[in-house]
Amino acid sequence: MDLSIIIPCLNEEKNIKNVLFDVLKECKKNNLKMEIIVVDDGSTDETFSIVSSLKIKEIKLIKNKKNIGFGRSFWTGFKASKGKYTVLIAGDGETDTKIISLLSKNIKKSYDVLLAYRPNQRNRPKYRVFLSLAYTRLVNFLFNMNFKYTNGENAYKTKLLKEIKLKSNGFFFQTEILFKLTKKYNLNYLEVPIPLKKVKYKSSALRIKNIITLIYELLYFAIFR
Repeated sequence: MDLSIIIPCLNEEKNIKNVLFDVLKECKKNNLKMEIIVVDDGSTDETFSIVSSLKIKEIKLIKNKKNIGFGRSFWTGFKASKGKYTVLIAGDGETDTKIISLLSKNIKKSYDVLLAYRPNQRNRPKYRVFLSLAYTRLVNFLFNMNFKYTNGENAYKTKLLKEIKLKSNGFFFQTEILFKLTKKYNLNYLEVPIPLKKVKYKSSALRIKNIITLIYELLYFAIFR
């Protein structure tokens, strides 16, 4: 199997169906053998019911009994993955699923990691753009890295992910992954530009809570890593 696509989601009833259909379309267009693992992180809306009603063989659905965080939800999906590469795609519809085509093109070159970054963020509020830039510069400084972005729709060689353990449960987990992989390996990675799509329905996830958790995990890891 080429890809295990993990889609963590929380209260995405208005977005998840379109996300799944777009991902399936891109995968089939590129003749990729894949599985889609949707991890419903304790949604209180109809997200779980919508996904389970699709009855599509490529889709596996996991339901968390309670909200455990974006990072742990990814890791829950990862434990069930069988692909050569594990790919993260958010369930809110912001991701341009053309990333699948870029992955298909570059997977054959056997990169260890494919890192998605934002060539522009015009569809995001200015405060989100500022926070993203500030966060990236801070983690590069604190952890002696030089990435354009760490929290995108990244693809990892599955065998490498199996060799590390994470402390983070929230949105910091990808920065932790990259830090640990760069310390352990001479990573062969490629950064690819993935623009954001304009989302018709905004996610109902608690943005302030996410930001607070991200800052806490960053500082905790910086001190106790």
